[in-house]
Amino acid sequence: MTSQDADQQELQKAFDEAVELHRSGDTDAAIPVYNKVHEIWPDHSGALHMLGVVALQSGEGEKAEAYLKQATDIEPVNAKMLNNFGNSLYQQRKFSAAAVIYRRAIEAEPDAIDPLYNLGTALYELGDVSAAIENFDFVLTREPGHAEALLNLGVCYKELKQFAEAAFCFRTLLELQPDDFASLVNLANVLIATEVWNEAKDIFFRASKLQPDHAGVHLELLKLAQGAGDFEAVTLHYENLVQNLPKMIGKTTDWQFLASVAYQNLFTEIPAELLGEVTSRIDSLVTPVDPGLSFDKPAQKIRVGYMSSNFGDHPVGHVTSALFQAHDRNRFEIFGFSLNDRTAERQSFADNLKNDFDEFHQVGQVPPEQAAQQINALGIHILVDLDGFMSSKGLRIQAHRPAQFQLFWLGHAGGVGQSYIDGLIADQIVLPEAERNHTQDTVVDLPDIYHCAAPHPISENVPRRAHFKLPETGPVFCGFNNPEKINQEVFDAWMEILRKVPESVLWLSSKRGWPSLIQNLKARADSLGVAEERIIFADRVADKVDHLARHQHACLFLDTLTLNASTTALDSLWAGLPVLAVAGDRFPSRISQTMLRAVGLPEMICPDINSYIARAVEIASDDAKQHALKAKLKENLKTEPLFDVARFTENLEQVYLRLIKQAK
Repeated sequence: MTSQDADQQELQKAFDEAVELHRSGDTDAAIPVYNKVHEIWPDHSGALHMLGVVALQSGEGEKAEAYLKQATDIEPVNAKMLNNFGNSLYQQRKFSAAAVIYRRAIEAEPDAIDPLYNLGTALYELGDVSAAIENFDFVLTREPGHAEALLNLGVCYKELKQFAEAAFCFRTLLELQPDDFASLVNLANVLIATEVWNEAKDIFFRASKLQPDHAGVHLELLKLAQGAGDFEAVTLHYENLVQNLPKMIGKTTDWQFLASVAYQNLFTEIPAELLGEVTSRIDSLVTPVDPGLSFDKPAQKIRVGYMSSNFGDHPVGHVTSALFQAHDRNRFEIFGFSLNDRTAERQSFADNLKNDFDEFHQVGQVPPEQAAQQINALGIHILVDLDGFMSSKGLRIQAHRPAQFQLFWLGHAGGVGQSYIDGLIADQIVLPEAERNHTQDTVVDLPDIYHCAAPHPISENVPRRAHFKLPETGPVFCGFNNPEKINQEVFDAWMEILRKVPESVLWLSSKRGWPSLIQNLKARADSLGVAEERIIFADRVADKVDHLARHQHACLFLDTLTLNASTTALDSLWAGLPVLAVAGDRFPSRISQTMLRAVGLPEMICPDINSYIARAVEIASDDAKQHALKAKLKENLKTEPLFDVARFTENLEQVYLRLIKQAK
């Protein structure tokens, strides 16, 4: 044996001992040995591997990648090294590259569990949920008690809206680990999606006892409290959310959680600085790869793509269908990109909407990168996302920049604050010029109004008041908003209106499967001196033509404050029922304001809550004023721009033409 061989044997022995120290938790003692071995023996794959592992454990993904690439270059079929190399790429959110390396690890050692499981997580992050399910199933076939695989399998089923399968996974894991926090939270979310509200609430409370400072749990409890009309709980969970959110923003990689926070800002305003941190973090997490896209495909017409998960029996589908039909086909080709197949719905909205486009494509079941490639291959010039933070996929597709220009419009009030969105379609009412320096979005203005409004047939057959459990006489105030928009301030104002108009009732929307809403609001009314029977709840009707018709029984639609009615306000106005609103101080609270101006009823915008109360009482107490107001609205529907789809479409097309002109 040469002296060099002896030295290497000694180094190997020291290295092996360091690995044992590392495994026992004494990393500090192991690191100097790894460095020494690497310095003396640069191509020692074990030292490179363990230095990569140390960097990986310290969150230094880039450094780990460098070490582990060298190690796997030396040992290209070492499954353990390849798996950790994949982990270093995953840690940097290089999911496509990580998936390639995990597959190499599986080829090197087909029976290895870790790379198989890790490949599933990478595929999920890439949006290839079906492939991820196959991986997790394979892991569970080999190791039935693999908790992480069971959890992630449930998450995948939840993503695909296969809620029974998802619930089975989470409940099975909770039988094994009753205090598994992630399973509790995911199961509760599945229960919300299937409208099992009370059990969802109970499970979230179980989760909150395990992690009292978890902002995500407080967010979900806040949403449940809003849906239940529990104003005290809303205040409590909102305060807890705002207090604990800063601790999570920089740490979480959960895009959907952050998007849910941003969406929650519509209902309960998140402090602006905190909201900015949330949207910036989202921007950093939606990491595009280069899918080799190009924008040099010749086309005779401007190709506009609209992308949404709501091309069906949904407010977005209702208000946009006439727009898609009205586009000038001499200058534009209109493409629909659906993120959710809604053709199985109870009505034919989805099937009819397909026919409104020149081409209609389902892209929701493929990974965002692949969807981006499909959209780009069609030569789309302008891609308009109609979902924003309502969907987990639209923004992730746009992050790959499949179109020359990318806009956000309509899905929810306000912008998204993402670097790959070129413009937010708005107007001067919802976003005045003076406020635009404070928004993260570049604003693209429309004249008249930013919101599309498609007329809809109204039934001529309207059941009597008694059919809807309304009294035969007396004023009916209507508030068909989503109950989650009702906060304590506006509900208390409504109760004051009822006290001042003694024969009146308030007609609200119910929330299916959530009796607590009715109980809580009636109890609040009673505490404010209003008999609970004066609060009447309307069930959903099967056909929108009947829903619109029943508006004629009301004298006034009372709008909410923090987040206005949007499609609900349009329904009311089109049905001939005037809307009363308070002038808001941000986009979500100015929606009905811009609609009322666009229908020629600016007098229905009150400067403050006291004026709102007084105006409601004044109108409800005077039959002549009610008739005059409804008559004015009826005439204005013929002449004002709110329901003039052709005019709106032309305004929108001028925006598109300007964008294309700027690019030349």
